[in-house]
Amino acid sequence: MPEKIGRSTLEAYLGIVIAVVAVVFPMTWWLKAALVAVIGTIATDVAVRHPKTIGKHWTKRAFFAALSLTFTAALFYWPVRKQYLEDSKQESRESDNAEKPVSSRAILQFSRIGITKGQNVLRVGQQIGFKVYFANRGPVKVVNSKAVLACAVTWDIPDRDKEHEMMNHFRGDVRIERKKDENIMGAEVNVGEEVYKDAICAHIDGLQVDGLQKGTARIYLFIWEGWTDTEGRPNQIEKCIWMKKPRTSVITSDDLKEWGLCYPDLIEPA
Repeated sequence: MPEKIGRSTLEAYLGIVIAVVAVVFPMTWWLKAALVAVIGTIATDVAVRHPKTIGKHWTKRAFFAALSLTFTAALFYWPVRKQYLEDSKQESRESDNAEKPVSSRAILQFSRIGITKGQNVLRVGQQIGFKVYFANRGPVKVVNSKAVLACAVTWDIPDRDKEHEMMNHFRGDVRIERKKDENIMGAEVNVGEEVYKDAICAHIDGLQVDGLQKGTARIYLFIWEGWTDTEGRPNQIEKCIWMKKPRTSVITSDDLKEWGLCYPDLIEPA
């Protein structure tokens, strides 16, 4: 016996109310999706139990049920998707703004290079001198800061194999220097402060002077810096850089702003 029209009407009204709530009132995307699922269930029930369909063949009732679900999904897909995207953006913002734990590991970074006064002229017999600065970027004080530097002037533009040879030679010097002063305490560097160490090249000859001025020779700096933080945790940095062709025979601060990098695969990660 067909069911009374009252139930279908009640379900239809209930579906309309839920639809209004899902669209009008603010809520999370998953709650909206859950309400849409309820609406779909009600719409399907109305389609198969309505007095005009309940007596029809089951294939037609299944068709009306599928049609109701399709209509419901099409009607609410974009509102749910829009809410999902807004919720995702909000979660991303909250994640970015969340307080992150502050690392206590000290970070000492290669900072800048200065030229030593009186040791900045490209002439035969001159020793070129640099000051290499390191800065404590925090978050805690650095202790036992030690640096090993080397300066080399070439007669040509070294290829990768030659740079590799120079780096290996420098690493040998680093091992010797570290062994020599392993019982000597290095410098302390407070957060925001800088320390520096001098790097002085050997006396340059006429071919090196000519090559540096023409850009067919290079000045290399090899840098190693090691330190520990206040809890005794060690760290180190290693760099291999070369000065680009100076503008004149007198090296100025402008010539020290940009340095070339050695082949990256030659440098050990910190």
